[in-house]
Amino acid sequence: MCDRDLLKHSCYKLMVFMGFLDLHTSLYVGGVAGIFCIKGYVFCQWPTLWFWIGCLHGMAWKMQCSSVVLLAFNRCLEAFNPKWSNILFTGKRTLFWMILPVLWGLRDIVFGPPVYFSPIYMTLTYDPHVGYFSDTKNMYMDPTIFYNNIFLALAVPLIYAIFGVCLHLKTKNAVIATFEQQTKIFGQILMISALFSGITIAFVVVQFFPLPQSYNPWLQWIFLIFDGQPAIIYLAFNATLRRKVMILVCFRKKSQHSVTAPMVQLSINVF
Repeated sequence: MCDRDLLKHSCYKLMVFMGFLDLHTSLYVGGVAGIFCIKGYVFCQWPTLWFWIGCLHGMAWKMQCSSVVLLAFNRCLEAFNPKWSNILFTGKRTLFWMILPVLWGLRDIVFGPPVYFSPIYMTLTYDPHVGYFSDTKNMYMDPTIFYNNIFLALAVPLIYAIFGVCLHLKTKNAVIATFEQQTKIFGQILMISALFSGITIAFVVVQFFPLPQSYNPWLQWIFLIFDGQPAIIYLAFNATLRRKVMILVCFRKKSQHSVTAPMVQLSINVF
């Protein structure tokens, strides 16, 4: 996806940006949280480390959510009105749009509070002392995460609903090849956005209707599965990316053969 030809398109720049955020959240929820859970590490053992890990994870999640909305807007605008899409997203203008999710994510670094993984409940929480003390005064609540998740859950379906109506009105005059290409890319982004909307809706529901503790590990697994789906969706439905991957794999195999072959010939000549 980091191919120069692909990065000429604004959607692939946004996809790469989201890919780095996906890796960050998966590393925390899967790797770091897994180690803490196995070892039984709690906040009081390394408060500073937990604080910064929690801030970075919260930052990545909010950047990821806002990037999904931005990508959905970009794809819908590109398919419906390429002229305005070029005006807003051509060249380095895409990088300007990326600043908005970064600024929103930096809010967690500056103001907090960070999110922690509790090895006792095996889930993410804003209360570092959960399981020991009750936060009766809601000192560790982050109201912005609620609004962030609600916004994503509502904005993505709304954007695609508007796009669906506009696309229906435009299909009669569309060029078949261009329309099919845009529809394929649109479908990929739709599936990815639907996954993130599902995650955020589930997180909001859990905040108001706590589930039994035995469900928490399953929620972690579901989050990791959903968070890793974009790569599978890209390879399954994006012929351009599949072709690039095959070229890269074949080139590496060819390079290995070209390096090892002279070594075999050299051994024969020596002996």
